[in-house]
Amino acid sequence: MTISALDYSSFKIVQLRTLYTTYLDAISKYPHILVESQRYLDLYKDERPPANIWFLDHDVLQQEIVERPPQIHERYDAMGTRVCAGCRRALHQDSFRDSFARRWTLRLGEHGRLCYTCTEARRKSDARASSTRWDRQMTPIT
Repeated sequence: MTISALDYSSFKIVQLRTLYTTYLDAISKYPHILVESQRYLDLYKDERPPANIWFLDHDVLQQEIVERPPQIHERYDAMGTRVCAGCRRALHQDSFRDSFARRWTLRLGEHGRLCYTCTEARRKSDARASSTRWDRQMTPIT
């Protein structure tokens, strides 16, 4: 294992340990916590995600990690799934703003539609980039 992979793994372990100790008393209130945790772990079990990618490097929980209520399953699962252009995950209709009933036409430069998580991640990434550009423009040259 490379030093980078060890650093990444050790940081994630510290994060998980902190979460575990913080929520230990509350875990019993969440009947789906094991399944949801497994779903999250399975996202990148085969390979480490690329670093500093806007659709991964954010603090928003990925779509369809938390167990969806039975009513949502009944309403949307029959519509099938579509692949998000950001995270590249096959997700159900309730993870997207745009309806599956309409044809998804792409605008120039688009590679597909984004799920709610990737939409928020892009918004945050664009806001960060914009504020960084603004800071550079406003920094006096000495």
